Amino acid sequence: GIATTSVPTVSNLHLEESIKACAELTTAENEFSSACQYENEGFLWFTGEACTFTYSGTVRAGIDDLSKAEVRINHKHQMITVYMPNVRILDVPTIDPSSIRTIDEQTGWFSSITVDEYSDLLEECCDHAIDRAQENNIISEAEDNAEDIVRDTISSVIAHTEIADYQ
Repeated sequence: GIATTSVPTVSNLHLEESIKACAELTTAENEFSSACQYENEGFLWFTGEACTFTYSGTVRAGIDDLSKAEVRINHKHQMITVYMPNVRILDVPTIDPSSIRTIDEQTGWFSSITVDEYSDLLEECCDHAIDRAQENNIISEAEDNAEDIVRDTISSVIAHTEIADYQ
């Protein structure tokens, strides 16, 4: 008999499934260390309170829902185009609880810093961490890394197929 060798075929659905399998794609992380200060002057030394503490954590950026990715194969131009959701900050920054150190805490005779005040302060710290990560170009870094990861994924899927030379 005659032996034939067939080249595997790949559809846009195969490519989409290979990308969507990731669900969430973290493509950049920005580690941070900072200090926060809280002050409520109150009435003289009776009700005033203040504290300063340091902390460390991580801000993550990437694509949170790759199930929305779409792939188009243009056979005429030998091109593969991938449409993905925008890169964004993925969640509230993670603050490592073991990194929190109180530098200074002062309370008045008739007051103390409440859990709610600490919680509000940590929320402000997280907002500050996101701002700093954005100033450090975490979004553009995450976009570049996402493109590289998706390009590598597509390349590995189409290797040894009839569209292996597509761009």
